[in-house]
Amino acid sequence: MGAEVLFLADDTRFVALNVRRARCIDNDLATADGYAAALAAAAGGLRGRALLLLGLGPIGQAAARRLLEGGADVHVVEMDAARLRAALTGLPELRPVSLAEGLEHCDLIFDATPAPGIIHGGDIRSATIAAVPGIPSGFTAEAQVALGVRHIHDPLAIGVAVMAACALV
Repeated sequence: MGAEVLFLADDTRFVALNVRRARCIDNDLATADGYAAALAAAAGGLRGRALLLLGLGPIGQAAARRLLEGGADVHVVEMDAARLRAALTGLPELRPVSLAEGLEHCDLIFDATPAPGIIHGGDIRSATIAAVPGIPSGFTAEAQVALGVRHIHDPLAIGVAVMAACALV
């Protein structure tokens, strides 16, 4: 019979390839979808909720689309001005903010940046919920403890599970 789904990776891409159905699922998109869905479930929905998105790399841009589709009011922090401009061209609904402004106005956080430890324990409120797909976490150890189970983080399993599910559909 042979394999139906192959997982392939190099230094820049990780994909699931369904060889029987000619489907290719990219890990960046699957990870964004999985973490956006987890954040929406943990928050009881995204519609009309202020959400802070950190970073507009491949996962951040994919997450931005998914979060906007879910009805979130997406505030974004992106340090690279060219990347921010490019993202705003395709997603003008995004609201650029500073980290301090975003933390002040948003209880929901999607951390798609590789910047370590930029959010501290004092930044966490009782309503804060964070989805953190990458390594390192933007949350300090103190902030992660303050979040407890509201710190949605697994560096590989969620994205791979979504890849596999999408490849098999």
